[in-house]
Amino acid sequence: MNLERLRPALVIAERELWTVLRTRAYLLLAMAFFVVTVGLATLTDGPTRGYVPTELDLLVPMELLVPIVAIALGYRAILGDATRGELEMLRTYPLTADQHVIGSFVGRAIVLTLIITVSLAVVGILVAVTPPDVVRIFATHETADSPLLFVRFVALTVLLGLVFLAIGLAISAIARSSRTAIAIIAAFLVLVILGFEVLLARGLAGGWIADELLTSLLALAPNTAYRGLVLEMAVGIESPVGIRAAAPIWSILGMFAWLAISLVIARFAIYRR
Repeated sequence: MNLERLRPALVIAERELWTVLRTRAYLLLAMAFFVVTVGLATLTDGPTRGYVPTELDLLVPMELLVPIVAIALGYRAILGDATRGELEMLRTYPLTADQHVIGSFVGRAIVLTLIITVSLAVVGILVAVTPPDVVRIFATHETADSPLLFVRFVALTVLLGLVFLAIGLAISAIARSSRTAIAIIAAFLVLVILGFEVLLARGLAGGWIADELLTSLLALAPNTAYRGLVLEMAVGIESPVGIRAAAPIWSILGMFAWLAISLVIARFAIYRR
């Protein structure tokens, strides 16, 4: 019975997967991400300095590039069906809103995961085969520079991408046109993501956010949660004053909360259409 309920979602997932693979714009987007990621790692000489320096070099670029790629993959998933009239046609099939959202997310998540992991895997291989030419000294705790740290970095980056893919899917379900979707994306990135960063910075500078609360507050936005998790779990740099880069459990819960809430919003938005 459960398999029967899952089959329509798998059909949608397969459709979305092939839709992305057949769309030239998405392939160009994947190629651009690969070139920029590998190019940045090479230009900064990360491979000659080890896994942790490479992660630090790529942290900010991934924080900027991954959300762009993820939202680009997701923001037309449901909107495209609606504008082409396919959403109404799909309602004639035994397909629920839940199955539509899950299938759309899974199909595009497979592509996004491949884009991120292949690009970063090539960077990891470059680090592994490039002989070091600089003495590497880092203040780390419990870990040293190793491939395991880079695997954690890749996993956290994929998680960041999946969160923003879900956000893009929610925007796709809410928006009535591509112009509206782009406006919502811009407002979200400026007000929620950038605005939260500014709020934290001013709060710390003004003294009305205590230092010990910072790690918990970082979990409230996906990009700050990702940054803290990378520094805490994949880099392991220890603050000289003993302040941790993140509260890992809260940050992971925060990212999964963003993912789940976005998919729920997409589900109800489809239902209202």
